[in-house]
Amino acid sequence: MPTLGTPLSAMDANNLIAQNLTVKDIVIPFIGESLMRHRRELRDLERNPSNDNYKHFAEKCTNYYSDDNNVYIFSMDDIDRFVKEGAQFLMIIVGSQRESLDRFKTGQPTVMIAGCNPNGSNEQGPKYQTLQTLAKPVTEHPPFRYETTLPFLSEGNVIEVYRVE
Repeated sequence: MPTLGTPLSAMDANNLIAQNLTVKDIVIPFIGESLMRHRRELRDLERNPSNDNYKHFAEKCTNYYSDDNNVYIFSMDDIDRFVKEGAQFLMIIVGSQRESLDRFKTGQPTVMIAGCNPNGSNEQGPKYQTLQTLAKPVTEHPPFRYETTLPFLSEGNVIEVYRVE
């Protein structure tokens, strides 16, 4: 089976995590300014009942980009169910909460995994599809949150995370 991922050292992963936090620190104020500039259009969208998807647009954007959750942990059993059904690859899918649930606010990021296999190709390269043998072919991360802390690396070159209640 071909390898698609690139193995990284903990230090390289640490640098990617730090870069993500830096980008978010830059993006959050920009989004706030942009939303303020377009508040009239957003208000018009909120007043129009046919635009229900836009009613909480500003809140969703703020919740998505200001969220500190940057670690999503799945059990090996979560992954193994795809392998047992013949998955050759694991798809990581980034999403956003559609509504407030338990400890999550509307708009907060979420991550899902799905087993997948090659399914032909097009001019851009190989295509993949989720397993058709499972009634629920996707698994969302557990309903609790993990974050990394600064510094990310502990002794032994290990990235540590902690659970956020």
